[in-house]
Amino acid sequence: MKGRIDLKMPVRPKAKLHPGLFVKMIWGALLLITGVWVDASAQALVTGQVTDEEFAEPLEKAIVQVRGTGVNTVTDRNGNFTLRLPAGFYQVEAIHPGIYSEYYNVSLFDGILTPMGAVRLAPKAFGRPEQRNIAAFVNVDQHPLETKNIRLSALMDQSGSSDFNELLMVEPSACLQENGGGYGQSELGFRGFGPGQTSVVFNGIRLNNPETGAMNSPLYTGLSDWAGELQFTVGPASGKQSQLGYGGLINLLPLMPNNRFGVSVSGNYGQGNYLKTSGTLHTGKGKNKLAAVLKIDRTAGDGFADQSGYESYGLYFNLISEINHMHSLFFTVAAKSWQADQRNQPDLVSVYGQQGFEYNNAWGFRNDEPVSWDQSFGVNPLAMLTHHWHMRVNTRLVTQLYGELENSVESFPAGSVNGLSALGLPRDERALVPFDFIYSWNSGEAVPELGDQRVSDEGGQFINSEQDGLSLLGRATQSNRVGWQTQLIHDFDKRTRFFAGFDAMYHRGKHFGVVMDSWGADGFRTLGNVNFPEGVATQNWLQAGFFPKLRDADKVSFDYEAAIRQSGMSGKIQTVGNRAFWYLEGAVSLHTFQRHDYFSYPDGDSRQSSGKSNYLGYRLVSGLTYRLNEHHSLRLNLGGMASPPSFVSVFPAGNNWKNRDADPGNLYHSGLAWVISGGKVYLSAGTYVMYLQDQGWLQQSFLNDDEQFAWIYDADQLHYGAELSSQAAYLRRFSLTANASWGKWTYQSDAKARIYSSSQEMTGERDMPVSGYFVPNAPQLSFYVKNEMRLAKGFLVNVNYYRALNRYAPLLLHDFDEPGVNLPEQLKLEWYDRIGAGASFFRELKKQRTVHFSVDVQNLLNNEFIDQIFTNYSNEEQFLNNQVYFGKGQTWRLGLTFSF
Repeated sequence: MKGRIDLKMPVRPKAKLHPGLFVKMIWGALLLITGVWVDASAQALVTGQVTDEEFAEPLEKAIVQVRGTGVNTVTDRNGNFTLRLPAGFYQVEAIHPGIYSEYYNVSLFDGILTPMGAVRLAPKAFGRPEQRNIAAFVNVDQHPLETKNIRLSALMDQSGSSDFNELLMVEPSACLQENGGGYGQSELGFRGFGPGQTSVVFNGIRLNNPETGAMNSPLYTGLSDWAGELQFTVGPASGKQSQLGYGGLINLLPLMPNNRFGVSVSGNYGQGNYLKTSGTLHTGKGKNKLAAVLKIDRTAGDGFADQSGYESYGLYFNLISEINHMHSLFFTVAAKSWQADQRNQPDLVSVYGQQGFEYNNAWGFRNDEPVSWDQSFGVNPLAMLTHHWHMRVNTRLVTQLYGELENSVESFPAGSVNGLSALGLPRDERALVPFDFIYSWNSGEAVPELGDQRVSDEGGQFINSEQDGLSLLGRATQSNRVGWQTQLIHDFDKRTRFFAGFDAMYHRGKHFGVVMDSWGADGFRTLGNVNFPEGVATQNWLQAGFFPKLRDADKVSFDYEAAIRQSGMSGKIQTVGNRAFWYLEGAVSLHTFQRHDYFSYPDGDSRQSSGKSNYLGYRLVSGLTYRLNEHHSLRLNLGGMASPPSFVSVFPAGNNWKNRDADPGNLYHSGLAWVISGGKVYLSAGTYVMYLQDQGWLQQSFLNDDEQFAWIYDADQLHYGAELSSQAAYLRRFSLTANASWGKWTYQSDAKARIYSSSQEMTGERDMPVSGYFVPNAPQLSFYVKNEMRLAKGFLVNVNYYRALNRYAPLLLHDFDEPGVNLPEQLKLEWYDRIGAGASFFRELKKQRTVHFSVDVQNLLNNEFIDQIFTNYSNEEQFLNNQVYFGKGQTWRLGLTFSF
């Protein structure tokens, strides 16, 4: 559909002589001097739609102004706008961030209508149609899935000093888990499912950790800087990958080079000394049809929790070569390097009550200098080479090669002092870690607060190990991932399109322990390698840094490799008619896991390598959009899929012991939605039902001393609910956005549990009657409202409100120690809300120069709330003994960007 502006003007009455005629003549003369003729006795109603030239998609919040006057407005969600003007000659201009501005001459004189024709804005970015094929973007107006296109710039205007995941927490059925609130730690789940079932795709590459399924990849913190467009799906999604999660899909297009040369510089300052600076260079499209973009950024701050400061550097490069009208090459590199202190251990509600919800139990002072034992640092680059081949008029082939490296470390305290672990040490009045005591005891000094004085070895030295003395160790990861995927796209005709995709990936992750600090001891001897029962003295320790030298560090405590192979294929056919859009999509994938352990088994022992474990996954989904009339449509989705277990679920014991109860979970789902898309109103109201069979999960904490882990399995879940997403423009200057979701996410069958000791011997087996209980840590009722007002051209202010209700604590193994006698009561957390406000100002200056200023604050009232809970002490007397994380308090941000 081509965008156009329709000019409608009522029939002009004949002019009559009256006493005000002289005033009108003077007014007309003044306007002629300014180059605009206006007849005050007539008004023209100017309506139109501003669209993207390449995709004919409506452009929301485009500024439409009349040059030389103060008359302006902004487009609504459908790109529509309305202007009222006296008769005269005008230049009407449309401006949109990231799009070239265009202006048109309009003549409204003496009752004669002069149509402007189409108002289509050409994008600055080069190669967007090919890029959408690479990412497998869907048409949100046609596709029946609950999918949205979101401008990242609009999200960033309301970010506070937040992680990328927090920008999407206001969507229906979203569940944010801050995981302590440290740099890059948050994750996002949907419809009551864990974050591991949310797929994150950047430039067509799935970023989820191949071993855990986690979505908080080190690269994830840079996506808000490197992405140009975002397509977001709640629930099972459509995509070219053979494996996708059933919780949701976050599909991001990378930042593309501009057609013209340009530079952009940006700075943001916010809560906790948050400071982000970036610079972007666009080379422009040259005569050789080459274009590139380079972006460098730095982010630093003190963090939300105590002693959780961070610093990171990002690099992004995208080069496009249009070889000829059939072939294009895309070379993209994204890299992140970081150092951060974290909060990785929850604590008691009572402790937070005494110390404040920003309390972090992982730090203290050493000689009056702050020291943390939860650190994270490393580097993670990703490179992608994509070939787009327009084989024939109706056929395209997209082939992609990619490679990813990661060198990272997460530190942790290891060992004991007189039988006390690091978390069991006595704390000072601020509940901080007594590092001065640790250094003194490790070096042999008498520390009455820590018990008996340490005894030296035969050589008079104090040597730490994994059991004796406290040391700072690190979990080091050296991983590499390479992959290939290709997609064939063929249009049989204007109505029917076919997709066929193939992909393969190999991941190898090396994981081993390293020594970072012996905290005052004379050295460290590792006892973790069974090949050296007497232990091995270490000499090469690791220093924290942006580029850790892992190859030079001695290995301690553990040393193993994870090898994962994945291959699969997918296919999709879709057809569109006058009233209906229909699609059918299927995929199948094979996942092969193998583990190699070099410390748990003697050299030469065949058990050092586990056997290969194969798991199949599949996806079969279909959907229909039926348009009832111009503004109303019905959307239906249904399907089923199987998701293979994660690598850590198959090998949970820290060696090559295989968990044979880890099976793929089968999901069946259906959804129905009613969509209204009118001139000033958009509303999507839908319901869904999702049934998950054979769900299993691992419990490794809150167990007895002789228990290492428990595998809980054969639990079915039923998730159903309703979702509302809406937007309406009113009173010319106002826009209201409202999202709401209600769900009932429960276990539908009792589970079974097998309990294992540290030697992987099964010490017990029991039933867990979880049927009827709610899934934990997910708000089953939430709503979000944002009211936005346009104060002046390019100047928007907003107030927003979010509330989350009906969250429940998890049920653990020993909550059912007396089955059939007293079933536990599930703790229901209190609701919480967050109020936010913000303002944004965008102005296009001369010669494509723009300035963008934004300010926002989230959790304006600094409300305290429990973000995650890990235990289920439901009675009032024991509630303070629950292990929890508190969520973030108030965050604010100021941002300024210049582009020229």
